[in-house]
Amino acid sequence: MPRKQLGKKDQLIINIAAQKIGRRMKQLRAHLGLSQVQIAKNLSISVRQWSGCECGDYLLNIDFLILLNTYYQVSIDWLLTGKGNMFMDDTSETEQKITSQELAEELKVLITRLEE
Repeated sequence: MPRKQLGKKDQLIINIAAQKIGRRMKQLRAHLGLSQVQIAKNLSISVRQWSGCECGDYLLNIDFLILLNTYYQVSIDWLLTGKGNMFMDDTSETEQKITSQELAEELKVLITRLEE
């Protein structure tokens, strides 16, 4: 069964989200003081994959999000939404954080849209 083509509005939303996530990935890399080559090597991915994500050309899949979270303790909430702290060990009671349930629902909606 062929996949339904995304509408222009949905594609625009996805492109904007990918660019925002890419900017946060670049910010993360700069904060860590790593080059694209170094971070790609640490994560066992190609430099092209990392660079493509930073540029917003590729969307992160769930496995890659988990890899970043596990290796660098990056907050998935921050990476996807820009809310909260960059790293998991940072704590701030004043910042509103997205719950795991809300994140799971958002990911389900996005995956459903991409599969249609």
